[in-house]
Amino acid sequence: MYRFFTCPLTIVAIPFLMLPGTLLAGELPITIHHFDLKNHEIGGQDWSVIKYPREREGQTEWCARFEVHGTVLHDFCGGTANPDWVGFLIWGMEPEKQDYLMILWTAGGAHSPNELRIIALRDDFPLVYSSDGASFDCLKDLDGDGHPEIIAYSLSFMGFYHSAIMFSMADSPAPQLIATYDKTRGRFMWANSVFPEAQKDWLEIKRNAFLEAWPEEDETISVNIAVTQHSKEADAYRLLMRWAVGACYVFGEKAACSIIEKYTDPVLAVFAKHSLQQTLFSDRNYQLMVNNPVALRRSAP
Repeated sequence: MYRFFTCPLTIVAIPFLMLPGTLLAGELPITIHHFDLKNHEIGGQDWSVIKYPREREGQTEWCARFEVHGTVLHDFCGGTANPDWVGFLIWGMEPEKQDYLMILWTAGGAHSPNELRIIALRDDFPLVYSSDGASFDCLKDLDGDGHPEIIAYSLSFMGFYHSAIMFSMADSPAPQLIATYDKTRGRFMWANSVFPEAQKDWLEIKRNAFLEAWPEEDETISVNIAVTQHSKEADAYRLLMRWAVGACYVFGEKAACSIIEKYTDPVLAVFAKHSLQQTLFSDRNYQLMVNNPVALRRSAP
């Protein structure tokens, strides 16, 4: 699972009796370490959620079924073969108040994604977040409004198949995504542009990694890496694209293209920008992020 940016783990004493895996607003940030991975079933006043195995194409995967008064409202599967890789967490704004049920799936591998679903524990118990195409990293209150923001990483560039050279899973760009709760729509929505400061340090790490590998400010990376894919230049290009793609999700495509043009020769720049744009076109989370009404409302005078 990706660990390019990790929220610090906070342990806070809980002064009253709560259900297993329950945390309060003051106990942010939340990482995968906070989830209850052992209990197969938890519940509240009107609801319950249970892990159960399901056979699919000759293999067992563990799912989570959410019920209200015995009626199934949500039924999720994350493709996880181990019940201990499915976790629950209840999060509340106030003591003795349950706001969200969070369900986590992790496959336990070095680069396996962490899938997250969030159900609001009110009204008709709607699904307010699904991490389709993104890997959950942590929850943290970035704007001080008491609601957590979700920090995740896009999986669209895993393998970077449109690229002129090969990328391993470890080399692949994993741009950061930040979702914030939108009261108007009643769900979490991607809104990177609302939180530029929260992404500055993460992006600086990507930049510095490339500049350390490619200190030649006056030299550009040649298109010849397409035929010599295991070289200093090719390795530097992979680091460059991790930086450029990350910058794209923070500052937009123009910023990413400027980085690419500065450090690659003109022919390679054409291929690199095309591969970026082709991947972005099929990245649903990116498209939702750049067209997000949350950012427009928050930037309005």
